[in-house]
Amino acid sequence: MRNETIDAIEEHKVFAIVRGISPDNVRPTMQALIKGGIRLVEVTFDRKNGEAIH
Repeated sequence: MRNETIDAIEEHKVFAIVRGISPDNVRPTMQALIKGGIRLVEVTFDRKNGEAIH
């Protein structure tokens, strides 16, 4: 898995990090990124005051 990840980063060069997005917006955001040519994405889990952001 590690080598596959490194190979993907070397191939695609761009890695988007998405933060602070509501669960309802994850799918449309990923669709927009894919449409724009982005193939590698990290979606972070944010906590605000101990609560998940929705």
